Amino acid sequence: MLRMLRKRGLLSVSNIQHANWMCVCLLAFLTGCATQKDASGPDSQQLTQVTSWKAQGKLAYDVNGQRGNFSFRWIQSNRAYEIVLFGPLGISVATITGNEVSARITTAEGLMLSAPRPEQLLQEALGLDMPVSAMTDWLRGVPRNKGASDKVEGSTKTAVEGFNELGWQVEVQRRDKSMNPSRVRISRPGANFLVIVKGWSY
Repeated sequence: MLRMLRKRGLLSVSNIQHANWMCVCLLAFLTGCATQKDASGPDSQQLTQVTSWKAQGKLAYDVNGQRGNFSFRWIQSNRAYEIVLFGPLGISVATITGNEVSARITTAEGLMLSAPRPEQLLQEALGLDMPVSAMTDWLRGVPRNKGASDKVEGSTKTAVEGFNELGWQVEVQRRDKSMNPSRVRISRPGANFLVIVKGWSY
């Protein structure tokens, strides 16, 4: 077979070099497309204007000595949300749905509760003092209200940026390549939450 290709001039050095060059060009093109797709998220300024998004990751908490962690999936559509908390092995622990005027929680044990605000539901069902309503903004690293006080910004590349609002301290400790927060700490005396976001989509 090789002898036949050489005889027909299909296995010449110039043909092989040309084929290699075409492969390199194709690989560069595909790599460029993949890079462009990864960088399609909003920049840091646009994050303040985003109202619909999806995030998934890990949530660790230490509330009045009660410690634990969940995996989570958060779907936000304007002010409506669906938050699913998962325990070990990916088993759903609770689902919280709601908007600015009402909220509902359903637990794995079949408990269903409704209230005007999700904070009350998490307190009753899971014993967690967690500022869910404000976290719809805080997870993106922006204050819920423009007048958030005591804004903290460092001057070095590794410095924490954050602000104080509603009695909580919010710290954006890390961002991904698209400037989405990937590590956010939310705390106040007696309550500490660490949110690790592993994936954002818009």
